[in-house]
Amino acid sequence: MTTIAPRIFVSTAYLPPISYMYHLVHANKVLIEKKENYQKQSFRNRCEIYGANGILALSIPVKKVKGNHTPVDEVIVSADEPWQAKQWRAIESAYNASPFFMHYQDELEEFIMGASASLFDLNYKLLTKLLELIGVQKEILFTSDFQDDIPESEDFRNNFSPKNENAAYTFAPYTQVFSGKFGFKANLSIIDLLFNEGPATLDYLRHGVIFK
Repeated sequence: MTTIAPRIFVSTAYLPPISYMYHLVHANKVLIEKKENYQKQSFRNRCEIYGANGILALSIPVKKVKGNHTPVDEVIVSADEPWQAKQWRAIESAYNASPFFMHYQDELEEFIMGASASLFDLNYKLLTKLLELIGVQKEILFTSDFQDDIPESEDFRNNFSPKNENAAYTFAPYTQVFSGKFGFKANLSIIDLLFNEGPATLDYLRHGVIFK
């Protein structure tokens, strides 16, 4: 059932999945965890898009300056490989034929190609741009230290993972570039919804997703 949460508590995420954005839209305030130890193999540095051969995972190469105990806001985007150009080519190839790619590509390409040295900063800049493109105004705060619980907040920090099977959500199908070939793929990166649905993205996040 869709409900309005006074405040939600989430991890940082790179071009977040639709379920993540659903919760942002339905919350009054958003608190992003800034001081947790970085967790690999998560949406903190990766996203999933729909390419010509099915679901494609895109990952940002990172460096943990303090090893496994590096706070997520101190994780550095690696400059050892030209990942920005490679990822944008993959996004362009996947969505060039989508109805709204041309409408949004310039602004998103600028953020990805001019990526910040900080993973947290890059994710935040992309998130604020995505919210702007979707048409959502939201108060976003950050943690100043790590806490197991934040009073009066719904904790979704560990809810969004490539390993999750979306059992907690129901997603209404929408037309995707390759859905005729492979069928509908649910809960991909928000850019899949944005490029395919354009101005209808906000309505989908409000009414096309059900959190059980």
